[in-house]
Formats: sequence, structure tokens, C-alpha cells
Amino acid sequence: MLVQPARAEQYLQRGYTAANLSFSLLSEVSTEVILRPRDPRTVFRGPADGRVQLSAYAAQSVSFVVMAAHAGTVDILNREGTVIAQATYDVRPPKAVNQSASLGYNPFDGRTSLGYSVSLVPTSIFAPSLGVSAGLSFNPAQDRVDGSVSLNVRW
Repeated sequence: MLVQPARAEQYLQRGYTAANLSFSLLSEVSTEVILRPRDPRTVFRGPADGRVQLSAYAAQSVSFVVMAAHAGTVDILNREGTVIAQATYDVRPPKAVNQSASLGYNPFDGRTSLGYSVSLVPTSIFAPSLGVSAGLSFNPAQDRVDGSVSLNVRW
């Protein structure tokens, strides 16, 4: 039994307390499996008994609703009730900010630069995104350090 991705990861969206989570299952033989999430906050979006028919060498997508941010495992059992594979996942709370850091080097003049930026994650697709950036650069030829700060708005 092949489970892809090996580990599903995502953030809850801002304003949401639930998220959809999908895995693909691939079997070398046609068979029936039972999906059993270990955490009650994870619900299979299929038959209540968790049974799924798999055809040989045909990837089958399975979907779950995760009701809160948490990490967990879905056991995949054969007809006899033996765990034959596991699907692991990690759903995290919504991000409040995005961050970025950069390091640069210019081999022609030896200038080195360092940058950092942070921006708010918009609360709506209609809301602008605000961010601030700061940068430093060092020019060894002039033995000089320069810096900059900028504010940006995206919409």
C-alpha cells in the first residue's frame, strides 16, 4: 500500500476552524481497505464505516475534514483489521504573518547584503496586505555599511 503524500501539511485559513485534507492510496492488487482516523476531530468524507474499494495500480483519492488544528494519523486497515499503512498529517493554526530573509553576495565588487521582511496575512481576499522590509549591505571596497527600511502595501 502506497500513501501519498507521505505526510500532509497545511495551515488553517484565517477565519476557519476546519480544513479539507486529501491523500492518494495506491495498491498493487484490487482490495478493500478501512480508513480509521485516530483523532475524533478528523472525519472521513466517505462511507461511515470507512470502507474504500481500491483497484490495482489506480490511485484512489480519499478526503477528510479536520475540525481543529492538530497533528494526527489515519490508520489504513485490511479486511482482517490489521494496520497495513498509515497516513500522517499536520494541520496548524492560521498564520498571522509571512516572513522572508535573504542573503546576497556580488562577486564583482564584494558587496554583501542582508534583508528581512515581514507582512501581515490578509484577513480577507479584499483586504490589503501590509508589510515592512529592512536591509543592510556592506561594501568592502569603501568599508561602508548602508541600510534601508521600506513599507509596502499589496492589494
